[in-house]
Amino acid sequence: MIASLPPERRHLPWVLTVGRLHPSKGAHRVVGAVAGSVELVDSVNVVVVGGDLGAPSADEQSALDRVVCADDSGRPGLVTLTGHLPPRDVADLLAEMVHRDGIYVGAADKEEFGLAIVEALAAGAAVVAPARGGAASYLMGREIGLLCDTSSVAAIASSIRRALAMAPDRGRAARARAMVRAELGVDSMARRLAGIYGDLSRSGSLLSGRA
Repeated sequence: MIASLPPERRHLPWVLTVGRLHPSKGAHRVVGAVAGSVELVDSVNVVVVGGDLGAPSADEQSALDRVVCADDSGRPGLVTLTGHLPPRDVADLLAEMVHRDGIYVGAADKEEFGLAIVEALAAGAAVVAPARGGAASYLMGREIGLLCDTSSVAAIASSIRRALAMAPDRGRAARARAMVRAELGVDSMARRLAGIYGDLSRSGSLLSGRA
């Protein structure tokens, strides 16, 4: 992928977003935030992962059209669309992004949990995530990432600039990885859920239908 970029852009950090190629996921807002910023447009590359680029569905085509319209920068190579990638390739991209002091941006309207955001945190990335939804439960007050009003391109641009300043902090990266291991891994989440169900069972809520 790096070799496909114009030579003058190959050294730049990445703003990476991964997910279904659907307008609600907000890839066009990430592109618009970077393309519309004098500070960002020549400072980062945008990488959008997801979707079937060869035979897009109606929703995917709508998202692609929005991305194309949002990139009014006139900078060749600003945006790279990879299409859908297998998990191993996404993990490799995340590792390369962190190595380059890039950031992960989830700009969906809302994320109930945000698995891709958690995977980026597990890789040590500084992240930008929707303030609406579940990401607040693991980002609020931790200084490992930022919550953002993702309905606003201006707010996304501001958050991208702030997250890029956070990216080189290796202490932040270590805290992000440790938080995911301690709180969001399969075993730790299973223990927490078991505790919740145990409390409900002992209180009789499960049997009475009050859960």
